[in-house]
Amino acid sequence: MNDRRPINHKGQVSVEYLMTYAWAFLVLLLMVGVMYYMDLFNMEKYSAQYCIFDANMYCSDYSVQTYGNNTFDVYIALQNNMDDDIFINKVKLFDDNNNEIICDSTAIYCPLFEIESFSYSNPSNTQMMRDTNKSWIPTRQCKVTVKDCPGRTAGNYKQKLNLNITFRGENGYINHTTLGTIYANIERLTGSSTPTIGACDIANFDSHHKLLIQDSLGNNLLMLDGNGMMLITGMVFESFDAGYDSNDFKIEIDGDIIAWVSNPEGNLYLNGNLEEMSAEEPKNGVKEFIIENSAGGALAFFDESGNLYLKNCIKNIA
Repeated sequence: MNDRRPINHKGQVSVEYLMTYAWAFLVLLLMVGVMYYMDLFNMEKYSAQYCIFDANMYCSDYSVQTYGNNTFDVYIALQNNMDDDIFINKVKLFDDNNNEIICDSTAIYCPLFEIESFSYSNPSNTQMMRDTNKSWIPTRQCKVTVKDCPGRTAGNYKQKLNLNITFRGENGYINHTTLGTIYANIERLTGSSTPTIGACDIANFDSHHKLLIQDSLGNNLLMLDGNGMMLITGMVFESFDAGYDSNDFKIEIDGDIIAWVSNPEGNLYLNGNLEEMSAEEPKNGVKEFIIENSAGGALAFFDESGNLYLKNCIKNIA
């Protein structure tokens, strides 16, 4: 008696059908995994960059750079679209959630490729010191740099940042604010982010003063740093031996006034002359007014004739 049972061909076909689609599904998963590994699904990578400011400023170039040390730098080239010289008071940086980012410093270079800064602040969101010998005239392009901003750059490719720039016109007294946004590729660099700046640049100024003269309201009139750079809010006048009053800060040698800083103008008056980047050293046995650094080296000194010998330079700021 033959006990052979009939083969279930339908079940075999079903299994083969499922296996075929299972392999196809595995291949599809593998392809998706490869594409994900290659970051092909990251739309941020392909989105367009932009830099937009209101009508007061035109943004012609920009970049966001990081050196892999949890900080980043921002560079923006801006054109003054107004019909007046402008002075920048503050630059504030915000992330995409409008949280303020306080960076180490802000510097503005005018014109664009100038190596000595026009304005400088440390930290970035404080009142800027301005070199009064430079200006941001209409249609001129200048470079705004914000250095060593804390925090990792968001995402893998781009960073969105908002800027508030407070300014006033040369002949104005009212501050205005221009708003801008940049959305830029993150340039990952190697090496140091130390800026290249001119030898006599307010961006070089060390805020740890060795000499500080202020008015009664606490406003700085004269500052001298540990490198021998002097900043004054007024002008330097040479060969003056009279004109001071009781409000002025006077420098004396043996009771004789050889120089003074006017209050509140911040002008520096010298009986003699000013010598910047001086190699002169104080002389033994001679009466002089000497300002020293912490190591005992002379940063600046006045002699009996009212001459000022400065190891670095002097800048007029506002």
